[in-house]
Amino acid sequence: MPRFAPLHSWAAHALLAHVTAFGLLAGLTATPPPPPPAQPPALVMLEGGGATVTTANGQSWVLSVTDIAGQGSDLEILLHRKGAGGAEFHVWQFDSQAGSMTFSAKTKTATVRGGKSTGELASVDLTFRTTATRTLTCGDGLGNATIYTGALSGSAVLRTGLIGAGTVGGTHLKFTAPGGAPEIISSETGCGVFPGADMCTPSRLTEFNVGSDVVGLAGFLPADQALGLPSSLVGLERTVSLPSPHGAVRTDLAAAATRIGWRAKTHVLSVPRLHGLVTGSATLRGGKPTTQTTSCKAGATSHRVTDVSDDSARYRSPAGQRLTAHFTFTAPLRAPAKARQASYIVETVAR
Repeated sequence: MPRFAPLHSWAAHALLAHVTAFGLLAGLTATPPPPPPAQPPALVMLEGGGATVTTANGQSWVLSVTDIAGQGSDLEILLHRKGAGGAEFHVWQFDSQAGSMTFSAKTKTATVRGGKSTGELASVDLTFRTTATRTLTCGDGLGNATIYTGALSGSAVLRTGLIGAGTVGGTHLKFTAPGGAPEIISSETGCGVFPGADMCTPSRLTEFNVGSDVVGLAGFLPADQALGLPSSLVGLERTVSLPSPHGAVRTDLAAAATRIGWRAKTHVLSVPRLHGLVTGSATLRGGKPTTQTTSCKAGATSHRVTDVSDDSARYRSPAGQRLTAHFTFTAPLRAPAKARQASYIVETVAR
């Protein structure tokens, strides 16, 4: 079984490191056994869907709301748009351990309310109503997930605190922007890998990180592109702690569509020169790469899985080509010109 796979969405979960948002690749871990029937599902997640809003500078953006209940609440509000060769995100994450989301499998409806968790920064009062359901097998093969597709509407107002963005949203929003309908994902096991994902198919998955600011990802499934994220990208992100409410943070992320080069014989990852939301180029090489070979089975067909990983690679950008994210509302973010402790993993599934 491959060791990692795209999560439900990037930005919401670092995208974000998450992306994040959605962040983005995650190591497969053993999924706990299903809880007793009397207990609530291990995972209930609202994702997808967006409402078109206008920022103070007159630009059109998409406002999305995600929430996770069951294994600890996680309420996020995203402001995102496609840009020159990629996508730009600003994600507000709130500590909502008291639970901001309720869901009834009987009525197939859900409510999301920010309450005290969002303070004066935002107000959220949304209702989800199911229009269709389907059941999928979790990508790790451990249990099933029920996907409720439906309509999301209500009030969502975000006071961004960003010059040029201002206050966005409204009290009568309908989350019908292009890019995918709102969904509730419910799973008794927690579904360690996106439901419906076939993790044993010929492919290559790549992830690299340079500190907490730079991330490269390749091999996303089509389901991860609902937010406008390309299947292969390089992104820069920064996280800012907000003064209130307690525990709130904002993550700014710019992601550029690009192919991430991989020379298997010399263990070199390369990012070609980028132009647009993200500019610059870089390589990762050296270090002490290790190789692990396992296998997986799809039906009657076995595939070889090869993981090459290194957590001590040398990262470097040519002179004048430091990777730089160019944000609409915040200052540019420049990656380091070089670093010694970059990490990567390249996983190849082959017949």
